[in-house]
Amino acid sequence: MGTETDDPATARAAFTYGTEDFFANAFDASTAGNKSGVQLNAAEADEQRQREEDEWEALRDGMAELAYLQEQITIGGITMTVAEHGRLGKRLTEDAAFRSAVSAKMKADNPNLTDAQIDTAMDRYSEWARLKNIPPGKRTDEENERLRQLEPVVRTDPTVGALMKTGQNFTDSLDLAGEQSRTASASFQRAGIGEVADMRAALADTSGAEPTSDNSAFKSAFSAAVTSAPVMAKPEDLASAADAAAQQRAASFSI
Repeated sequence: MGTETDDPATARAAFTYGTEDFFANAFDASTAGNKSGVQLNAAEADEQRQREEDEWEALRDGMAELAYLQEQITIGGITMTVAEHGRLGKRLTEDAAFRSAVSAKMKADNPNLTDAQIDTAMDRYSEWARLKNIPPGKRTDEENERLRQLEPVVRTDPTVGALMKTGQNFTDSLDLAGEQSRTASASFQRAGIGEVADMRAALADTSGAEPTSDNSAFKSAFSAAVTSAPVMAKPEDLASAADAAAQQRAASFSI
């Protein structure tokens, strides 16, 4: 606060300056902290907007690819989607039994076709279908060039046209057979469950009756296997066993 010789006004001025300076520095520090927080939040918001834009772009690309795969292409009078062409081409490449069956049917329909002609048509079509299933924006320049070369051949080759007819017929037949097999299996299972239920009901209705000689063994076996319930002896059998046990005990005591 100064000495006795100091001017009191000077001392008050020095104290006032120090107080104002303290509060000014505190305000500057607080403002700097708020600015830093605003900048951080803005950066997070930018990142969030970028993530949302990337997600929307991926969604748009996915929908565009799905729409492309559903486009229809007609070859040899057979119209299928791009995706269906891809599945048929893949099956001709990877399923040897399917390929052999299609080849045999094509030769039966046209004996003038050779194995080499059929194999060439299958290979060209399968390669074309594989490349066609790649979305345009994801193909390389080499893939685009190869697809450009295969396109007119696949669309105009009569052997490929015959392949399309036979391949689609075989695919439809196999799909139908598979569906019928699944339906038959489900029906068999339902029938089996119903039969077991009927047999359980029949056993329940006749549980109190004396079993006949022709079906008593079957009912006992079925009861043990299906219901896992023990097969009980008849009351008269239990009485005979009890009498025999009593006689044995009496004989042992007499000894």
